[in-house]
Amino acid sequence: MTVRSLLSLPVRLVVAGCLLLAGGTTASAQGLLWKLPKEEGKWVRFEGTYKQTVHRPNNAEGDLNVEWTKHITIKSLKSEEVEWRGEKQPGWWIEIKAVTGQVKEGILEAGPGGSRIYKLLVPEKAIRGTVTEEVGPGREIFVSYIPIVRGFRKTGDEAAVAIDSGTFDLYPVVAQLRHYRDLMAGAEETVQTPLGDAAGTTWTATATSETPTSRITTSTELVRTDDPKFLFGVAKWTAKSASETKPSTASRDEFQPDVEIEETMTATEAGAGAESEIADAVAAAESSLKTR
Repeated sequence: MTVRSLLSLPVRLVVAGCLLLAGGTTASAQGLLWKLPKEEGKWVRFEGTYKQTVHRPNNAEGDLNVEWTKHITIKSLKSEEVEWRGEKQPGWWIEIKAVTGQVKEGILEAGPGGSRIYKLLVPEKAIRGTVTEEVGPGREIFVSYIPIVRGFRKTGDEAAVAIDSGTFDLYPVVAQLRHYRDLMAGAEETVQTPLGDAAGTTWTATATSETPTSRITTSTELVRTDDPKFLFGVAKWTAKSASETKPSTASRDEFQPDVEIEETMTATEAGAGAESEIADAVAAAESSLKTR
């Protein structure tokens, strides 16, 4: 495998994730944001590993196994009044940075496209700590995205661009942690993390999505906590996905393993005084929008 192919592996997974999103409504980006700290300048960082196995049945060297270090930092920057669904309410600028790369001399160095930053203005009432939203007396719907009033994204050294969809999905570009319709709660327990002990509940879920040529099975084990030092409600998680492929004319029992991923992340550090890392890039993007 060439260096170029190796560096493009995360892109393959993004494509796989997009196929999953197209296959149903179970994918969601709210899996990392169960609550808002409602304090300006607060931040938390998760650290862990991102492992990938590419199955190569016809390669004499066998399967390719690669492991990266991954950091995800979430910041609560500032509050701003917004109008969402006809109601004025507080909104919060949330900045999420995901870096995947190799550690060299104690510094995490991202490869091409290995650093992604998203700055999102999220309505406060959109983060409810549940996977459903009440739409009427006795009626709820599954929520498969984060509603945003405004948003920007920046990948690597590229310019920041606006997110125009009005929604945002963390999976799979930020984290492999999805939002599942049917999360199963385990026993309450106290888990240890570098940020401190967390009294919480371990939730597990599995989901499968299939097209005529691909099948993706994902699973997660997530520790959800209300401990205030875990600012957004998550202490740690392990998320896995396995993609399989086949020709469109082949039967379903002919699916063959393609790519497997395992992402393990733990809250390691939190603090105050957070500032936007892409303020200038966002200002340039806003200026460009005004001149169109």
